[in-house]
Amino acid sequence: MLRSMLWQSLSDGLTDRRLGLDDFIKTVIANAPKEKDYALLRQALGYFSTGSGYVRSFAKGTAYEKRVSQQMEDTLWQGLMDAKGSRDKSLSWLDTYVSVASSPAALQRLSDILAGKQATADGEVDQETRWDIIRQLNRYDVPGSAALIDAELAKDKSESGQLAALAAQVIRPDAAVKAKWLATVQSLDGSEPFSRLRVVMGALYPGGQLELSEASAEQRLRTLAAIDAKADPVFMRSYAGRMIPNTCTAASVARLQKALADNPGLSAGTKRSLLGEQEGDARCLAIREAFDASGVAR
Repeated sequence: MLRSMLWQSLSDGLTDRRLGLDDFIKTVIANAPKEKDYALLRQALGYFSTGSGYVRSFAKGTAYEKRVSQQMEDTLWQGLMDAKGSRDKSLSWLDTYVSVASSPAALQRLSDILAGKQATADGEVDQETRWDIIRQLNRYDVPGSAALIDAELAKDKSESGQLAALAAQVIRPDAAVKAKWLATVQSLDGSEPFSRLRVVMGALYPGGQLELSEASAEQRLRTLAAIDAKADPVFMRSYAGRMIPNTCTAASVARLQKALADNPGLSAGTKRSLLGEQEGDARCLAIREAFDASGVAR
């Protein structure tokens, strides 16, 4: 219980700006491998994703991103190797490694795992993880990754496989694909079942694809009220939770604040989501400003 509280305090310290991002990441890297309890390990591994998300958001392309991403990837891979004999822990380390992998070396390792050229600690990779790997490879447009979708779909024709293939297609950094699916989502014409639209919304604008997100950000906010008035609450829960743009910049925070002021007639749920995104974007901006002021990326 004490260790869980300490991990939570670490996360709160980052959010409250009592702890800088670099110190947060260093602490996670140093301490996550020491966790023996499965629940605590899962909690600690989640903070790799937290740190990686911030780095992708406002340090993309910097030497700092390259160095810290490499450190996180190395720690996660070693944790996976050390977890041999514990299937649950091994899968947790692997799942986190897949979600954080972004360097050419890590993405190549994922390709090798998929092809059976790279062993993991506990043998065969399950079907869900195979799709996670394919999605991550497509997220970064790794050469040959698009072809992996059809190849895997030929082996896995299940409904979950079809949805996973759709996510991998949509997450690719392809402006034409993004525009096509955004139009489909916003049309509300019933041409696609909600199960597919929900997957599309979750994959359209992942972290690290800022330019692609910004291309439609204004339009998504401008049409939010009209879509909210027409769509049912179930659709809007997914739409508002995934499609409201936030880019961790002062302009983005101001844009969301303006959207709140300009749309007083939004449904309660959508207004709550918009407010939550604005507050989250403001927190991210404060963390970014503290990170920039620290000079660690220079």
